Amino acid sequence: MIHVIDTTQFLMGSGTVGFVDCQLIQQDGNLILARINLRKGDMLGTAMIDMQTQTNSEMAQVVSQRGISTVDNLSSLTLQKEGIKHYQQAPDWQTNLKTRGFDPLVRSFLTALEKHAENPVSPASAILSHELCARLISQGKVIE
Repeated sequence: MIHVIDTTQFLMGSGTVGFVDCQLIQQDGNLILARINLRKGDMLGTAMIDMQTQTNSEMAQVVSQRGISTVDNLSSLTLQKEGIKHYQQAPDWQTNLKTRGFDPLVRSFLTALEKHAENPVSPASAILSHELCARLISQGKVIE
């Protein structure tokens, strides 16, 4: 879930996003669906993971006056604005670590360490993602 929350924050741009609400659905003590809604100014963001349909799907979506951005399974991006949809898909034969951004992120981080440069991942953003996950667990309305 943390990667979907990270992606939602990224789509919402720099700065702090605010918590709106969240839901958890579990069955026999196992998580099968989680959703968290976030807000920043005129933007509403939703991060969701669905494990109940045996698809293990992840979705991040941000809606604002500038359009709708949707990331599915951290591998495809759809941008909708003024009735026009733009779609981008990761290459089929690309590694999962590259598709989901881990490979370039780790490489950027290692390069920053070598060059004594700034961390490519905002520590504040990473901490906020963890705080939002903790809030999802502690405050999420659990539906059995």
